[in-house]
Amino acid sequence: MPARRRQLARLWPVGVLLAGALIGWLLGSRLPTRLAPLPAPVRATTAATRDAIVVTDQAEPPNATPVLLPTTATQLHCFFRLERLPAGTPLQAQWKLGAQPLGALEPQDLRLDRQAYLAGRFTFGPPTGQPSFPPGIYQLILRSGDQVLIETSFVVAQEAEKILAQQPPAAGELRVVNLGLFGSLGSQGQPQQPSKVFPPTAKIHAVFTYLNGVAGQKLLVRWYAAGVEIPQARQEVAVQSGARQAYAWLQAKGAGLPEGVYQVGLYLPGRDQSLVSADFTIKAGTVLPPATPSTSSARGHTP
Repeated sequence: MPARRRQLARLWPVGVLLAGALIGWLLGSRLPTRLAPLPAPVRATTAATRDAIVVTDQAEPPNATPVLLPTTATQLHCFFRLERLPAGTPLQAQWKLGAQPLGALEPQDLRLDRQAYLAGRFTFGPPTGQPSFPPGIYQLILRSGDQVLIETSFVVAQEAEKILAQQPPAAGELRVVNLGLFGSLGSQGQPQQPSKVFPPTAKIHAVFTYLNGVAGQKLLVRWYAAGVEIPQARQEVAVQSGARQAYAWLQAKGAGLPEGVYQVGLYLPGRDQSLVSADFTIKAGTVLPPATPSTSSARGHTP
């Protein structure tokens, strides 16, 4: 067996995990799979109250809930209607990015409609210290004191306009966005140490977001070295309903991965065309950027 094939044969697919996962079970006898729900979409609107909430990058209410919002946005707009509550009800907002709490959200330019019930709009900017909105799944919660009034989730994606132009929305269509490569995950599942170049012994996390998921669907994660698939590294993701963030990771035993150009791609079973893919390089001596001090690497498994 050539030396490169022997090196690749030492690879072990080590896991597929949904962000924020704490509860898991073994998939087959090799791949540990851990699953946890991310924020649910907008709470169902009832005919009796017609409560509603939507987040958009446009200054006027949209005709339909946006599929994706762009990372280039410097502010977003929230429109809400709570017909079961009087107009003077105190209002506070909180938000999260994935499983990471972002704390209280200060509504800017809050304007209430002239209605007997609570309705209006406000704008808000990116998380503290960020020039724009990082990609991912956000949850926005409106409260009055300890009572949750209504909540919604929205997805911010890299190159959102390009994705929507190339892939027009279709009912029930499973879509994958925001594929990125990272050296570790934080204690709450947030990606850390982004890079396209990794040292041979790195644990490489391919983090992505999927939309329109239906329970029972599958996604395949396939890894390639110099254009040749590493069959031992193929992994299967069990899709959950709605929009979720997920990741797969790759790590080699011993001396690590051979230097060279690699690729990871996301596929539907039985399809040869990837939904999305990303290239990366393995190079000895590479030093990854430091992780956020308050976070730690996510648990994995290497036999």
